[in-house]
Amino acid sequence: MPRAWLMGGDRAVSDRLYLTDLHFMACHGVLEHERSRPQRFSVDLTLTLDLSAAGASDRLEASVDYRWIWATARDVMLGPPRQLLEALAHDLALKLLVPPVREVSVLVKKLDPPLAGVGGWAGAEVTRRA
Repeated sequence: MPRAWLMGGDRAVSDRLYLTDLHFMACHGVLEHERSRPQRFSVDLTLTLDLSAAGASDRLEASVDYRWIWATARDVMLGPPRQLLEALAHDLALKLLVPPVREVSVLVKKLDPPLAGVGGWAGAEVTRRA
């Protein structure tokens, strides 16, 4: 897949922050028992932003704090039940898409989907741009 380039001032920005395999027990799904009994979810996040100032200064203020990213994911995943993984991914992407973030990709995975014959996970991935 081609790498996404976003304009940052007078130059293209392709810097990224990653937080992957964030695990949550949460109640989301179409079926009633999914919304009343906690299930295992995993979230992968990719944030695109200009990291040149952070790289040059080694100062947290020049970047995005991973603790804030994690807390935002936690708040969405442990928040009100949603029927669709797509809705969870969309909501989380919009909450993370604040300056200086220019693009966010969110992959939400239900690790034990209630589908006969599915031995892996089910998921939805969205990408949103500022």
